[in-house]
Parts: sequence; C-alpha cells; structure tokens
Amino acid sequence: MAAPVHLCGKAMWIARLTNSMRSIYFKKSSSVSHMLSPRLLSTSTHEETVVPHTTASDAFQPHAVCKTNEHDPDKHTENHMSLFYKVQEDEIKRLFGSGGLERQFLIQLKTFQESCFMVRQPAFEVINYLKQSDYSNPAIRYVLYGKKGSGKTVSLAHIIHWCSQQGWLLIHVPSADRFTERVDEVQPSSHNPGRVDLPVVALEWLKRFKVQNSLFLEENEFKTSRSYVWSKRESTEEGAPITNVIEQGINRSKHASDCMNVILREVKLQSKNLRKPVLVAMDGVNHLFWDTAIRREDRTFLPACDVSLVYNLKKLLHNDWSNAAVVTTVDERYAGVYNKRRPSYLPRFLLQKSGFELFDPFLPVLVDGYSEKEALTCINYYIDRHWIQNENGKTDLIKTFDTLTLQGFELFDPFLPVLVDGYSEKEALTCINYYIDRHWIQNENAKTDGGKKELMHLSGFNPLQLDMLCRGL
Repeated sequence: MAAPVHLCGKAMWIARLTNSMRSIYFKKSSSVSHMLSPRLLSTSTHEETVVPHTTASDAFQPHAVCKTNEHDPDKHTENHMSLFYKVQEDEIKRLFGSGGLERQFLIQLKTFQESCFMVRQPAFEVINYLKQSDYSNPAIRYVLYGKKGSGKTVSLAHIIHWCSQQGWLLIHVPSADRFTERVDEVQPSSHNPGRVDLPVVALEWLKRFKVQNSLFLEENEFKTSRSYVWSKRESTEEGAPITNVIEQGINRSKHASDCMNVILREVKLQSKNLRKPVLVAMDGVNHLFWDTAIRREDRTFLPACDVSLVYNLKKLLHNDWSNAAVVTTVDERYAGVYNKRRPSYLPRFLLQKSGFELFDPFLPVLVDGYSEKEALTCINYYIDRHWIQNENGKTDLIKTFDTLTLQGFELFDPFLPVLVDGYSEKEALTCINYYIDRHWIQNENAKTDGGKKELMHLSGFNPLQLDMLCRGL
C-alpha cells in the first residue's frame, strides 16, 4: 500500500504538471525565435529539434509560451490552441466599446496596454462550422453554455471578431437582460397596443449597430424595401439608405424603438440579397423567454414577448431565413430566481420550454473551465504583463493548482484521497424509502415507482438536492 499512497502525494502532481510543461522548447530561425510543442513541430518541420528538460518552476519563466504571432483569427489552426492572439485596439473599440465584454476584462485590457483573446476550443469549433456552412440553407443556431465564469462571453467575442474580419453584418446584443431586467425608460408602443417600447435601450443599440457595421454600410448598398412614416412630417422613402433609419432613431429618441424594429425587419427580409452573411450574436439569450422586471398597472410582471424589441429580436432566432448564422449564450445569472431548487446551466433549463422549442434544432457548444494547458498559458500571460509580481506566485506550481495551500499539502503528504460521489441508484432509492417510512414524504404520487424514479433523476442523485426536493412533499 505504500507505493499507491506515495503516488497520491506531491510527487504525482509535480510529475503530471512537469510532463505538460515539457512541450515548451525553442526553435531558432534567422528572423524570429518561436516556441512550439514537440507534437506541433513534428507536423510542421523536419528539422532536428532539441527539447530541453523543463522543471515545474520553469513553467512560469518569462520566456514561457503564452502568445502567438498570428493575429488573424481566420488563420488560426489547432497549433494555436490555448495561446493568446492580439486584437487591435481600434477593433476592440469598434466592436466592444459599448458592450460585449465584462467590465473586469476591459480593466485588464487597459492595464495590460494590449487586447488579447485566447484561442479556445468552443470558439475555434464554432468558427470552423461557420467557415464550412452553406448559407443558402436555413440559418443554423448555436448555443454556448457552461458554468458561470467559464468564458462564454469572451468566446462569443472571439466569434464576433472573426465574423467582423470577414465582412459580415453584425446584429449584436451584448446583454439580453438589458431588454428585460435592466430597463430604463418604458413607454407604450405607438404601433402595437398592449406592448411597450424601450427608447433608451433602442438608442444604445442603434449607436452600437452604426459603429460595429460602419465598414459594412460603406461597402454595401443596403436600402429600405418600403417607406416608413415616423410622424406627420417625418418619413423615410422606399429605396433610401438604411443609414437614414439609423440616424432617424439616434436623432429622435422617441422613434428609436420603431427604427430598431425596422432595421431588424429589413435585415431578415433582405439577408439573402446581401453579399456577406449576417451574424446574430446574443449574450444571455434565455432572458428573452422569462418575465421582465417591468410591472403592469395591476403590479404583475410583463412577459418578455410584450416588449416590442424582444418580439422582433425573437424573430431573428427562427431558422426561416438564410444567409445568416445565430450564435448565442445562455446565462444562469438569474436562474435561481425562477427555480431555487434546481439551478442549472444547461440550455433546456435556462431556455425553458418555449425557448427550447423555438431553438430546436440547434447545436449546443459547451464552454468548460480552463484546461491545465489553458490555465498555465493564462498565468504565464499575467506574468508577462506583470500582473503577477509576487515571486512565490511565479514559482509555486503546486500552490496554483491544488486546493490546499503549499504548506497544507506538505503537511498532509503522503495521504490517501477518497472521492465522495453522489448517490448510486440503490442508495437514492434507500433514502427515498427512508423518507417515506418516517413520513417525510407524504405525497402519494411520490411514493409510486414512477415518482421515486422522477425524484432520483430530478436530483441528479445528489444527496443535498434530493433532500431539498423531498422537503415539499
């Protein structure tokens, strides 16, 4: 038993992490020095390469790999995975200057004095799908999902950057909850009784649409398909540039909601005639299927479908149009408000029945937490930008990856880790039968075989969740 116990100690962790670091080495050329992994080099060159021995502490040296010199996302391959690529500052301002990246992320970009995205599998996968799609077919819907903080928003930003580089028309909603939860001014709709308009939110979106698509609107003829009357003295004629509608909404904020709805309608109607596809990118799209924070006169909450902007945004999520792609994320931020028992990050839970049926069929893409390689790349990048200055933080590899502190790990080493997993099916059934025996469960339906199976699967065989489910029965 001594040998297995010893392998569970610090030696095993150092060995595993050190092996991952041995992919770092130097390849010198006449013009520039590159760092590639042995596997990647074997596929890209036949030159003999010497791989130096790398210790765990070498992993955090300033020369460690963290960035690629290829800044065009269209040219990224699997060789660039888990590396940062630089995005020009003017592109960050144009695409995300008014939303689309978390505030903390923007603070870091300003501190680092450069803007970089990591090439990660979810965004890389979706971009490859977009490259190979046939846009004469109905729009394909993609849903990025994952736990809070896993990188869904940045992955969406990576995809938006690639589409912008290809000259696509962008319909970008950085935070769908801006249309349902974080609303400002609300006024009755001028065209649809029973619905409401959000002029301030619409004005923000129009300004963003104008800036993000400035190059597209200059290079493409995008005109209105019909005339629109805004008031007795203001109108836009058929065949007028779509920029006239944008300016009308920006200059006359009371018409902003109507102008935004017109643009959404025209984009969907004319998408097949555009030279480049349309990208519909929405962060937190599930908020469009929940009740809003807007109260009616009777103090009940207004459904999202009664907001005119939400009603027209949902039309873009259907696959009844072509020359377009829909890439969205689902956000669990307010999930607990709607179901405190089973908060989940899965699309079926967050989209609810109506949203799931609208999207079906769609392609779900999991955005998981960092892999070990991605975490090391991120730490090395922080060291390169002097974000991490503590010398211990640069060298204590064990301290970075273990739940215990380095001192605590050394105190326990060697030790035997024991995994405590969820209930097995037999254990869950035993627990339910015990609750029934002690009259904790009194609902007759829950006492049946079907009810017991439903309880087991609803709880995910998690002891705490099963206990919470049974409390109300």
